[in-house]
Amino acid sequence: MSYAYWRMQRVTVLALVGAALIFSAAVAADNVESANERRDYTLFAQSEPVGRLAVVRAGQRFDVDWRIDDNGRGAKLQEQIEVDADDVPVRYSVKGKGYAGAPVEEHYEFRGGVARWKTVNDSGKARAATAPLYVGSDVTPWTLNLYTRVTARSPGATRNILPGGTLRTERLGETRIGTGAQERKIVAYALIGADAAPVFQVLDSDGWLFAQLTSFTVPSVQQTLIRDGYQGELDRLRRWTDELQTAYLARLTRALRHRFDVPIYLRNVRIFDSVAGSVGAPVTVSVFRGRIANVRAEVPPPGAMVIDGDGGTLVPGLHDMHVHIEPWGGLLSLAAGVTSVRDLGNDNEMLSKLIGHIDDGVIPGPRIVPFGFIEGRTPYSAHQGIIVDSLPRALQAVGWYADRAYPGIKIYNSFNPDWVPAVSAEAHRLGMKVTGHLPAFAQPQRMIEAGYDEIIHLNQLLLMFLMKEGEDPRSPFRVTVIGERLGTLDLHSAPVQGLFKQMRERGVAFNPTAAVFQNLLLSRPGVVAPSDAPWLSRTNSPYQRSRMKLNFSVRPDQYAAYDASWNKLLEVVRMLDESGVTILPGTDNVEGFMLHTELEAYVAAGISPARALQIATIGCARYLGTSESLGSVSPGKIADLLLVPGDPTRDISLLRKASMVMKQGEVLFPSEIHAAIGVQPFGQPPVMQKSQ
Repeated sequence: MSYAYWRMQRVTVLALVGAALIFSAAVAADNVESANERRDYTLFAQSEPVGRLAVVRAGQRFDVDWRIDDNGRGAKLQEQIEVDADDVPVRYSVKGKGYAGAPVEEHYEFRGGVARWKTVNDSGKARAATAPLYVGSDVTPWTLNLYTRVTARSPGATRNILPGGTLRTERLGETRIGTGAQERKIVAYALIGADAAPVFQVLDSDGWLFAQLTSFTVPSVQQTLIRDGYQGELDRLRRWTDELQTAYLARLTRALRHRFDVPIYLRNVRIFDSVAGSVGAPVTVSVFRGRIANVRAEVPPPGAMVIDGDGGTLVPGLHDMHVHIEPWGGLLSLAAGVTSVRDLGNDNEMLSKLIGHIDDGVIPGPRIVPFGFIEGRTPYSAHQGIIVDSLPRALQAVGWYADRAYPGIKIYNSFNPDWVPAVSAEAHRLGMKVTGHLPAFAQPQRMIEAGYDEIIHLNQLLLMFLMKEGEDPRSPFRVTVIGERLGTLDLHSAPVQGLFKQMRERGVAFNPTAAVFQNLLLSRPGVVAPSDAPWLSRTNSPYQRSRMKLNFSVRPDQYAAYDASWNKLLEVVRMLDESGVTILPGTDNVEGFMLHTELEAYVAAGISPARALQIATIGCARYLGTSESLGSVSPGKIADLLLVPGDPTRDISLLRKASMVMKQGEVLFPSEIHAAIGVQPFGQPPVMQKSQ
């Protein structure tokens, strides 16, 4: 499994920004206004086709077919849309399957002054004098284009939508694309409020879809939907949209960063000692030029910038050890106190640019530790990183990542398990760690013997104890089998305990991504999942709705089994931590918010809040080899800090209320970040003033 599961609810680049940047462009000479016109589009992951969009228009009606096949998953949707003279949908229906196979069925109609809608998850009605703009919960890029087309007529103006919330657009820029007779103008807009993440859509002068750059499967892995006949413009389009997104984010966040050329004194704070796992008495911590200068109980000198901690707790910056990072996710990570992340698979070119933008100070974001993604070539391949079809090519991929200072590689589902010993040996020779999913049908014990330093995901660790002969894990089955069968697995049996012992003795770490499975297994139609309950209500209305649904095709009579399996997963995490296996917390989900959920899951499993904080701070720094400069609040270390009201060793949920975050001495206030991106803040910034 990968973070791919979490765009199954159409979370396009960042899960909680409350904004979508959508780019579409169409050809003026081949206008969609003509009757019975068909338009076809291809979805590319990197340079490989993984999906198709087909649109047929007859008058005011659109028939849309949207299909994705990537990593054994992908949406399969058919829409029928009827619009009025202003292109506002007055009838809308969609049927099919969501990203991981859950049924999708939605109907909307505006007639006689009444708007009515019904989905698998909810239903409602509202009266209106004119057709309101209804935003569906499972829509294709074409329907998103309709929202952009309608709202772009009044850029910057806010428009109310059903079932709730608002939309607005911002015009970002224009350029010309194509050559010769195919050259035409395209215009970029930001559509704000339709989804959780920024997605760029490009429109031509007539406002119809040409290309959409976003992530339809794995967040942050660059995917491009583009009209057939223009595939040769992919690279140029990506460069242009990358420039626009970077500039947009830089403008948005310029006022959010607080930099000081004088000493910063954090007064009246208690320090979380990540080594001892305890909180001390109130002290003053001074920071200068990105480093912790001292920890002392002294009066700040004149001219120093003083931040009043009000008796709160100063925690070392948190780590998220499983992301597929992108610019907006980076901003949300910082707002959550996550100052270091490990990227476990991405578009390599995009990731390199992002790291450069952050390191150069162009945009804010956590420090990124990249692990190189290597996948085997099969019909089930995930299309990110480097895909290989032979052992020599796999070894070349290891070298490619080593040459670019990647400290580790990640092996994925379709990788040939017979290649793992040689690939692991080469990675270790080059000083790199080896982590990953288990290649399909491989036993975890075999991969540990072959050189794995770490195993990713709770399901990957346990699959082979649950699967029957002939069953294939290269599909959503690799999660549903956990829900259906794990509850009856005896964790004290000799095979399971033997695996846990092998991990401990070989020093194999574990990245459980527990919060992912809490959402996958406990989601119910029309109900906020427990993983989302502490934060979802603070996001925009369409995004809330998109999260309140099943992820898989699960019957009500299976709910009890899925509940039992979730409880068993918690027991696995606790048992491994107690046995001495290194636990590496990671989201593989909505950056920032879901790391808090991950740590809350550890506490629910019986791990103390103090221990959970150790895992997310010094534990991760030790694993990454950065504990000399990160992971604890000590003089001389990099000033990555999180100011939390109260004592998080007593209540881990207090992390959500952080009043200040510092990354290498740069101060950010989560409340300002959240307000800027449409999320209701969790708290207020601390009092800050210069010492007299």
